[in-house]
Amino acid sequence: MNHSALREHPFALAIVTVLIGFGIFWVVLYQLDYTPETSIAYGVTFSKPHAEFLGLNWQETLLAALDDLNIRHFRIAAYWNQIEPQDDQFDFSALDWQVNEIAKRGGKITVAIGQRLPRWPECHTPAWAESLNQGQQEQKIMQMLPVVISRYEDNPAVVRWQVENEPLLPFFGRCAPPDEKFFEREVALVRRMDQTRPLMTTASGELDDWDRTGSYVDILGVSLYRTIWKRFIGYIDYPLPAAFYKLRAESVKEVVPDIVLSELQAEPWLSGAPQDVPLDEQYRSMNPARFQKLMAYARATGFDEIYLWGVEWWYWLKTKHEKSEMWEAARTVFAAPTAPATPLQ
Repeated sequence: MNHSALREHPFALAIVTVLIGFGIFWVVLYQLDYTPETSIAYGVTFSKPHAEFLGLNWQETLLAALDDLNIRHFRIAAYWNQIEPQDDQFDFSALDWQVNEIAKRGGKITVAIGQRLPRWPECHTPAWAESLNQGQQEQKIMQMLPVVISRYEDNPAVVRWQVENEPLLPFFGRCAPPDEKFFEREVALVRRMDQTRPLMTTASGELDDWDRTGSYVDILGVSLYRTIWKRFIGYIDYPLPAAFYKLRAESVKEVVPDIVLSELQAEPWLSGAPQDVPLDEQYRSMNPARFQKLMAYARATGFDEIYLWGVEWWYWLKTKHEKSEMWEAARTVFAAPTAPATPLQ
């Protein structure tokens, strides 16, 4: 269509103008040269049930992360179905062990609490609570939260509470639709109980509303994924420059000034369980070379606190398949002088 034809079709002209403007903006975004952050606190999210799902000894896995990789910043979860396996009967033995081992080594811990917490199926509801309606489940959650907080509020290794995980994301996981009013009640309860520690929650770095989610807490954790897998489509690489995350963080600082990278993809997104997917297929979306590029990309986002996602997978490769390349690649991150075990707020 020539210029005169465009003038005769204002709607088409508007579309072309928008597309050109968007293209220019994207080119500029890719060209922005942010100085990579050099003073970064690196950590990992550790999940006991995920380690067990991979057939690992979960205690051995955590100790290897602590003593071999020298990791000192952890995000761990008080999974509701594990700490309250029977109604009003609590078992903190496994969580106590994790907290104590990290604390003995001078580590810093973010404890995630609630119903929707890191790792599939996202909502970790006890079997006894599955038959309850949503209102009854919420009442039980509000009774469970104070028990968890009271148990660890005097432990200096616990530096913050994370209330729920991606609580306002309206899809993904085996969960009921988001209930923003209930999330607000949870945050208010935790804040009343512990007025010294900052509160955190998380949002999808690519798909969530950072303003809305971050408005409830002191710290917002965001995820960063580079390669995902979708049924009927296959692998998808997010075409986002590092500046995308930098600009998003700057745009919401008046709402939530402290933003951390709480879930940096460092394992493959697969069509099935790792045990059922050939290693060659797994390495398509994550391998040591991709890992090094990922870390350079993450540093360019400007976040000064980064939690990697995949420590259980690295150890599974190392111990179950005698492939230690990912474990050794991670070692370079946690051994680097840019990854100090600095105190967290």
